[in-house]
Amino acid sequence: MFTELELMFKLMDRVDDGVLPMLHDLQHHIKEAGLSDMHACADLITTVCASLFIFDINLFVYFLPNSMRYMYKH
Repeated sequence: MFTELELMFKLMDRVDDGVLPMLHDLQHHIKEAGLSDMHACADLITTVCASLFIFDINLFVYFLPNSMRYMYKH
């Protein structure tokens, strides 16, 4: 009896060009699924990104030396 890995190797060994066509299809599928998920969550992604940006700016200003902080406030 073949293990699943041996069976997969035997089947892939029969395919012209080996794994390359399947690898291309898999990469395409992953890219399209990721883009689809990103589009579905676009509102959440942009809200989180904006919140993180504001948080980063606040940290930047907080850790500025006093002399530089004066320049950014005026």
